Amino acid sequence: RRNVIFERAKFNQRQQETGESIDGFHTALHCLAEYCGYGTLHDEMVRDRFVVGLRDKRLSEQLQMDAELTLEKALTRARQSELVKKQQEMLHDIAGAQLDRVHASGSARPRQPKGHHKHLVTKATQDKKAQCRRCGDTKGHTMQQCPAREAACNYCGKKGHFARVCRNKKICEVNAGFATESTDTDIDITFLGSLSAEIKDNPWMTDILVDKHKTVFKIDTGADVTAVPETLYSQYQFGKLEKPKKILQGPGGTGLKQHSATTVFCTKEDIYVVKDLCTSLLSGRAAMALKLVARVN
Repeated sequence: RRNVIFERAKFNQRQQETGESIDGFHTALHCLAEYCGYGTLHDEMVRDRFVVGLRDKRLSEQLQMDAELTLEKALTRARQSELVKKQQEMLHDIAGAQLDRVHASGSARPRQPKGHHKHLVTKATQDKKAQCRRCGDTKGHTMQQCPAREAACNYCGKKGHFARVCRNKKICEVNAGFATESTDTDIDITFLGSLSAEIKDNPWMTDILVDKHKTVFKIDTGADVTAVPETLYSQYQFGKLEKPKKILQGPGGTGLKQHSATTVFCTKEDIYVVKDLCTSLLSGRAAMALKLVARVN
């Protein structure tokens, strides 16, 4: 049984980390909120934590002044702000490159002293730093200078590292994923549906025998495919893994790490094995075939 007080403390301390995208921050908040027991206040609590935890404090203040702010509205404005910043960085890089070309063409190339090429190679090698295992930074710094040295992880609570490099962290995609058009004619990009964790006494949870193994599934009528966590497949080893026929995506168009396995339970259904999935999902088609749900005209 999870400690609700501890789970809420982790949720309320969560901040957008350096280099973390808006969609990544939003997804992480949903994962943490799953175990906080907020009930009908779930979306409001995620909205509040999302707004207060943004790295862009100016945008955070603007959102707080909107009396009719919803989670969707906050997400839209944050995504727009993120996109504009990326575009400005691209324009700045292009302008800088053009200026460098002008300077290079307007001056003669000086004769390089002996050993200069060797110096450049050495400097390039030095500039290529490994990612810091405590904060995830690639710019390079000493252990004493690491910003995560005295920080507490927002995921596991341990001291000395950030959540984005936490070894115990398993990112749980939540809410609805969506499909986009694929440039590959042989692979479809498919809607997976809700990836939330199992909730006790949830009427949408059902037991199904998969290759003689009793498995708890969440009925998701909006999902196009049936999926199980990689940990469950590793435990039961039902079906032979094959190359996926479809590409599954989560929030923000993020691809999910997956394999596919074919098995049989009353009706034939391809089951997708997804890394870090919280609970098994039963697609709408499979649920109808098993007479668990029915279409109402």
